[in-house]
Amino acid sequence: MQENFDFTTLNESRRITAVKKTVNGFIGNIGIIIAAMTLFCAAAVFFMDISLASFVTVNFSLSFVILLFCAYTIYFSLADTGMRLALSDKSYIKAKEEYEEVKGELRKSGKLERLGEFCHEYVKGELVSAKKEILLSSGISYSEFCEKYSGKDKNALPSELSRKAKKVILSADRIKPVHLTPDMLLSVGHNSGERRVLRKNPEKTRLISALRALIPTTVTSFFAVSIVCSVIKEPSSAVFIECIIKLFTLIWTGSKGFLMGYNNISIDTAAYLSDCTDILLRFKSYESAGDQISTFSP
Repeated sequence: MQENFDFTTLNESRRITAVKKTVNGFIGNIGIIIAAMTLFCAAAVFFMDISLASFVTVNFSLSFVILLFCAYTIYFSLADTGMRLALSDKSYIKAKEEYEEVKGELRKSGKLERLGEFCHEYVKGELVSAKKEILLSSGISYSEFCEKYSGKDKNALPSELSRKAKKVILSADRIKPVHLTPDMLLSVGHNSGERRVLRKNPEKTRLISALRALIPTTVTSFFAVSIVCSVIKEPSSAVFIECIIKLFTLIWTGSKGFLMGYNNISIDTAAYLSDCTDILLRFKSYESAGDQISTFSP
């Protein structure tokens, strides 16, 4: 006899799929939504006489505080929603599973004792690689740099060197080692213009993103509250436009918060975990080969 089919599981799966489609649709079209609202506000105010309210009035101060409080609340609420929804993102789940698998294997094998030593060697290898990459543009070898130019200031460099070569040598000499510890690898990013072993820590990225979003939100709220529509024909339309402009600030802030939260998990955290996994795999090979392989390769 055929077993009863679990319709509860099927319905839950369909619900999750529908939510994902809705979220992806919102993320993909959020720019169009905001642009459409902006165009609507711009078109509407053309039928009004626009002026700024006095910044010292009690009504302005109260409205500004209320709008700013609402903006902060919406931002962090939707940021938290975005983060929770992103926990089901495929890229994050894959990166998390791979990281936990590699870390678990190393813990079970008892091979983490030398992780500190590996991190030290890795940092040294990365420093040499970074210097070589900079010196490449001037045709100076790393061995020549260490032997003749390392540690010298601009005035101490040979006069026959070109201005560009001196600049490259000084740039290579100023490079400092990156920071990498076992705790960074065992606890949970790269921008193209930054030199890092791991991508930015997702928690720090979330804080920075929040501050970057809230500063313009403060400015936007300030001017949104200051807008007063003088009636030309229809008083109710003026009130309506004022309301739309103020609500636009909240919608814009909320959308930025949601995207920050979602991307912090699906992009920043996933990339951070992938970096940790890659370096732990290098450590695994390093430990197994008995120091016979390079700890760092670009």
